[in-house]
Amino acid sequence: MRRWTRQALSCAAIAAGLWSAVIFLPQQWVAAPAATVLPSTLALSPLPDSARSRATTAMFGPNLSRQFECLALNIYWEAKSEPMIGKVAVAAVTLNRLFHPEFPDTICGVVWQGASGSTRSCQFSWACDRRSNTPRDPAAWQQAREIAYQMLFFEHHDPTHGALYFHATYVKPQWARSMVRVTRIGRHIFYREPMSAEDDGGDGLHLSVNEVFTEPVPS
Repeated sequence: MRRWTRQALSCAAIAAGLWSAVIFLPQQWVAAPAATVLPSTLALSPLPDSARSRATTAMFGPNLSRQFECLALNIYWEAKSEPMIGKVAVAAVTLNRLFHPEFPDTICGVVWQGASGSTRSCQFSWACDRRSNTPRDPAAWQQAREIAYQMLFFEHHDPTHGALYFHATYVKPQWARSMVRVTRIGRHIFYREPMSAEDDGGDGLHLSVNEVFTEPVPS
């Protein structure tokens, strides 16, 4: 299984790399999977000089902009109305799946899993709701991109403690019965797969958004 290279980063390097970065949306829009209309590319400039940034760039190569876009879209649609830490949690689950052998090995593959074919059994409901997936809230979309940038290019803690699944608090899916509840963040409950017969779950400890990232994220 692929693993991120771990390396300590100074706050000065993060501040210089993250918040001076400019992420541009193109003027032209093209069709994407599941009749989605999305930006064709997202230019990331400049990329920070960090261990995680180098690992991410090496992993995705020329597809990096598209993978970044898919992560930002999932944050936007799954957690647009959630607090900052809730958005981070959705991003963490998406990346946890990326490094799990039972899920696709690209971010876009994780996000769009089940969106094609006749069954349309999507892992994330927005990918199969047959509505336009073009972000329409500029502020929320910018925040989603900032979180995606931080998660991809800088070291961070996982507020979900390795969760692979989540659902809204107002639903009770059957699959949750076979999973281990890890924690509740905002209006989402997060789960991981059981590790033993005695593993009956419980709530994990919450992390604040400033404990997740090595550099505080503006709220």
